[in-house]
Amino acid sequence: MTEKAGRVEAGDRVHLLGALTVIFEGGLFGRSEVLGRGTTLALTSTLIELNQDGRSGRSIFDLAHDRDEQIRRWEKVRLAPGPWPDDQPTWVHGDLAWADARAVALADAWDIRDERKRDEALRHVRHVYGSAPTSKTLLTGHRTG
Repeated sequence: MTEKAGRVEAGDRVHLLGALTVIFEGGLFGRSEVLGRGTTLALTSTLIELNQDGRSGRSIFDLAHDRDEQIRRWEKVRLAPGPWPDDQPTWVHGDLAWADARAVALADAWDIRDERKRDEALRHVRHVYGSAPTSKTLLTGHRTG
């Protein structure tokens, strides 16, 4: 990636820190997808071109080098240069991906037959994912239909 110009090139990789709509095929019946946190994209010239702003001619992926512009546009940083860091979870505490990963880790821990190993695995789940979410629903007596 050319840091000076802040532009991406074919062969570069970017990773997503939040949801982003990416165009994969153009034309009348084009295809786009909303990709989530943790996704790494290997950029091709076609992918860069399909995701260009018609006014500026810059690709949305060029913003991986411009945190300030991302915050101005989206009020948060959604992409960064390079692949997703291997040592970082793709979930954020409390989101659906976190809940899914926590549920899988808990189920795996409970499947361990050895009590000592199971307890150790359950402690690890609490350490990595934190406590279970709690909620309280109150009946208010309001009718909805």
